[in-house]
Amino acid sequence: MNLATAFNNAAHGLGGDMATDKFEVQYKHMGCWRTKHTVYNDFHKAEELRAAMIKSRRYYDTRIFAGGRDVSSDGFGAAAFNGDMAVAAAILQQLGGIGRLQSMLGAHNVLDHGAGVSFKFKGARKWNYIKIAVTPTDTYDVTFGKVRGRPHWDMAKEKTVSFIYAAQLRPLIERETGLYLNL
Repeated sequence: MNLATAFNNAAHGLGGDMATDKFEVQYKHMGCWRTKHTVYNDFHKAEELRAAMIKSRRYYDTRIFAGGRDVSSDGFGAAAFNGDMAVAAAILQQLGGIGRLQSMLGAHNVLDHGAGVSFKFKGARKWNYIKIAVTPTDTYDVTFGKVRGRPHWDMAKEKTVSFIYAAQLRPLIERETGLYLNL
């Protein structure tokens, strides 16, 4: 192990038996972590690759894995979004992550709206679209809709619930859709 590797390992808490010169940039696909890039001796390069994956808007749950554990700068699987998708990432994390939404609701067409996120989902009779937006009072406006038609979406019916706190998001979505976000 060279001096740069030792410095990177010490800076990210990889000492002793956990010391490594290999960093894997991983993403979550259908509940499993898969390696997209492998970087040797350069943690900062791994962070740059991870940021590029996030900015491509294709990968929401990412991490840097080394020495048998997550060594991402943010410390958890959902990536540190550098301003662009920070709000969308925070909302998705409060709902359990994109993987949970995909498996429990059948969520797809996830879109970042700057100050919020929206997605379509399957399985509920009443609604098939949710848009969650942050308000200046640090609460959420949640819009439920029934979207139909292609190529242009037509909102057949719509319901907006305002002044929702983060702790109320899951129960509200479960109550309105009839679908559960956890087992």
